[in-house]
Amino acid sequence: MFAYGESVGGNLAEMLAVRARVAGAVAVAAPSDLLTWQGQDRSYWRLLGMSRRERRAASPLYRIGLRPRPLLALHSPADDIVPFDQSRRLARALPSARLIRLSGGHLKDSNAIRIALRWLRRRTR
Repeated sequence: MFAYGESVGGNLAEMLAVRARVAGAVAVAAPSDLLTWQGQDRSYWRLLGMSRRERRAASPLYRIGLRPRPLLALHSPADDIVPFDQSRRLARALPSARLIRLSGGHLKDSNAIRIALRWLRRRTR
């Protein structure tokens, strides 16, 4: 089983990969460090009622297990919602990750799904 998610859904796909709960995952423009990601504004976490401890526990960057699964991270450096650095930091910390730069802003590159499907197809043969 593979996971695919975009933005906050990509956070879940990353978590499944770093905790080895799936065979692999694709995450598009995902926030992987909820301690540093502010969401739309500074009151985001207060509105959700999440403590720093809960945000850390929900951050794939801090939950990399002993045998993480392959992860394809797709992200645009022009993203103004989830900074590109979120994916870059996870890709550096996760040996099984590959980061591909997209064009456009947050979830704006129509090539993302094509790239993801090609990557997933190679792993399911």
